[in-house]
Amino acid sequence: MTDEKAGEVISFSEAGNPHVLARKEAKLKKVQGAFKAASKDKFKDARNQRRKRKNPKKKK
Repeated sequence: MTDEKAGEVISFSEAGNPHVLARKEAKLKKVQGAFKAASKDKFKDARNQRRKRKNPKKKK
């Protein structure tokens, strides 16, 4: 098994290895950062859409 596979399960003997653990934690932080950025953009767009609906420009 390589670490490039998604959802990889590591053995108990490898789990105690600090190098393997550090790689897994680095990958987790990277994924969490990407998710946080995507969520932030999504929420920002939704907030802007609500704001546009709430305050439509009045035509004279």
